[in-house]
Amino acid sequence: QAAVVIFLSVTLFETVVEVADTLSVIYTLVFVILPVLIAFSSARYYKTNPYIAAAIAGIMLQPTVNAFVSTRVLQQFLNFPLITNHQYNTILPVLVLVPFLAYINRHLTERFSGKMWAMLHPCILMGTGLLFGVVVLLPLMALVSHILVAVFIMIAERAPYLATMLMGILAPLFVVTGTHYSFFETVNQSLDTLGYDSLLGPGLLISNAAHAGVALALVMKSRKKSFRIYSAFAGGLALLGVTQPIIYGGELILKNLLWYAMIGGGTGGLIAGLFQLKMYQFINPNILSLPAIRPT
Repeated sequence: QAAVVIFLSVTLFETVVEVADTLSVIYTLVFVILPVLIAFSSARYYKTNPYIAAAIAGIMLQPTVNAFVSTRVLQQFLNFPLITNHQYNTILPVLVLVPFLAYINRHLTERFSGKMWAMLHPCILMGTGLLFGVVVLLPLMALVSHILVAVFIMIAERAPYLATMLMGILAPLFVVTGTHYSFFETVNQSLDTLGYDSLLGPGLLISNAAHAGVALALVMKSRKKSFRIYSAFAGGLALLGVTQPIIYGGELILKNLLWYAMIGGGTGGLIAGLFQLKMYQFINPNILSLPAIRPT
């Protein structure tokens, strides 16, 4: 992903688009398989069937399933489609699905037994999980995304600096769960109508800088050479707009680091809002894209 950012930022050759597309497919595969791996490992933690959990997570990622939820469930009954096609970037459905499967599994095991039940148990668990995941979770996540974006738009209209500050604070959580993709449609609309985006782009840029600051602190304070090297590499990626390595490999496994990144992002987001920082192109907010993100 960092290579794509560099290629698209510094090259003048049109052929780089093909290289960028190829690399984009490669790094996207990581996010496709991530929810499946999390479903498997969390199912073992909750002591339920990990293979069924991984299978349901994989089915929920299928484009045809997302199209069904968007057109048949949401658009016909609730009058709005899925807010984004990037469902593979979010792990929220999996985090809710697996505890639900564990509860159903425990409840059914306590009530039924016998050889016939041993044969029916996986089918019932699979069917129940699919119904809950596809018919309940995906529409619910879409609804939550719409509400979240609407709240941010409302705040941005009344107090832009507050919206940018909140985006800087919550950006790490949005990236971890893939929720930031829900704002893409709003960013496109803002660029078409106003010519700039003053919410997602500036908020993510400041948050990325906060992650780089956390990585720098780890380089200076960590006693392990291998972790200092990893943190330096992850900090460089954060400056290029790729924050998953420092979030997953540092902030989520060490005490309080995620809070520090959120505090730094919120402080910087408030300053960015007061100076009316705006993004004038739809790009990955990073150190190389600074010419497209500037004050009014």
